[in-house]
Amino acid sequence: MAFKKMSYSLLGSLILCSAADVSAEAVTLQITATVYNIYDSDNALGGSVNMGDKITGTYTIDVSVPDTDPNPEYGHYIQTSSPGSSPQLGFDLLLGPHSLKSDPTNTAHMYEAHIMNSYADHFGLWSWGNMPLTNGSTVDDVVVDLYDGTGLVLSSDQLNAQAPDVTAFEFHDIHVSGRSVTGNHFSVDAKIDLITASDGECLPSTLPIVKFGVNATVREIWDDQNVLNGTIRPGDVVSGTYTFNINTPDTDSHPDYGRYEHVPGSGDYGFDINWSGANIRTNTATDLFTITVSNGAPSPDFYAVEQFGTNIPFINGTVVDGTGIFVDDPTGVMFNSAALAATPPNISAAGYKDFYMSGWGDTSTGTSYFSIIADVSSITEVSSCDETASPITISPGDGLYDRAQRFDAAIIFHPGLPPLMQMSGSLNGINVTGELNGCFPGAPNSENRQTLVCPNFSDLLMQGSNTLSITFTLGDGRVINDSANWQVIGY
Repeated sequence: MAFKKMSYSLLGSLILCSAADVSAEAVTLQITATVYNIYDSDNALGGSVNMGDKITGTYTIDVSVPDTDPNPEYGHYIQTSSPGSSPQLGFDLLLGPHSLKSDPTNTAHMYEAHIMNSYADHFGLWSWGNMPLTNGSTVDDVVVDLYDGTGLVLSSDQLNAQAPDVTAFEFHDIHVSGRSVTGNHFSVDAKIDLITASDGECLPSTLPIVKFGVNATVREIWDDQNVLNGTIRPGDVVSGTYTFNINTPDTDSHPDYGRYEHVPGSGDYGFDINWSGANIRTNTATDLFTITVSNGAPSPDFYAVEQFGTNIPFINGTVVDGTGIFVDDPTGVMFNSAALAATPPNISAAGYKDFYMSGWGDTSTGTSYFSIIADVSSITEVSSCDETASPITISPGDGLYDRAQRFDAAIIFHPGLPPLMQMSGSLNGINVTGELNGCFPGAPNSENRQTLVCPNFSDLLMQGSNTLSITFTLGDGRVINDSANWQVIGY
């Protein structure tokens, strides 16, 4: 959709643009978008921006400024800040190697938010007179442009700290335009993948690093030599996360097929999965971690997340040599491009959506292989809020312990949690669900917390690092994972 400015009084805007400082209600929003259109006949961008590239960064708004439009269906919010104030209102984005920043020192600079809540809904944020590119090209306009013709997305014309849900809008774009040093026009249009807001206490995935959560239920097990010793059964819960970088280049040249390879040593990317008490984590130093996005190439749409590499300790001495998520959408609506996005794929219409794991173990007759398939129920974005606010605590916590230091372990639940329905766990990859089932309810306490006490748990520890990973299933269906690491010294 082409950007259309809403009608307002330019003279009134100039009069109201005072040098007021940033209020205490400044909110910073993180944004990522994928380039889908470039016009640059004079090479103002130096050939450094391509289709499918990402625009990433932030913009900051002051939600306390008054609405200068008296019409209850239209909001007009003029954003002003003094040069050098912190935080600085405006855009702070990266487009390839180019910085796109608002410039309050420019006397022609204006930064405004417009909201329409009428027969159609519109959220717009404009920055005029921005900082030039390092090659001298000007950046006249940076625009966030969200539009929905149904009029059902917004409930008022108020500017608030909540990030707009871009997926609810029919069009959700960023438009950048300017002029080369010779005065010729250039423009870049990008589809917004995600906007997330924060009050500074709890941030979403910090772009370009993105983390998704995955939940699944075991459907099939192939283990003819019983190397898993019956420790995994249909109906068991799989949960965890995978982390990736949305700026990872596409190694496939096909426009509707993207393959994004996170090579060993490139960062802390990959799976971190809890399965029947065991933790499966990508070895980022040695493992190849890839994400494949197929936008109907070939039909239907297809999404794959895979780990290749070294063997990972699992249960009863077995190891995992392959892990993956595979989603097939025969309707072709899961993707509209092969770009790697910061928003989870919509798997609601998928024909199959499987979590797959394979591995092997030693038996009396030699090596035997196993495989497990689970039905994926959800893929969701994970924020640091989700990760840090665990309602369950394992005690004692992470720490250093002498080999003669003996202790009981305890599990402490936040008040008001639903009842515990199932608990499974592993210690250093070895299943200790039986030992956890021997934990007994603790005594009443002043904080009205339910507790479980696991007697003589230190007897299970060895010299060195000991990682206890536990998966809890609550009465409301929620699955919570927690862990503790105890370092034992003294030998």
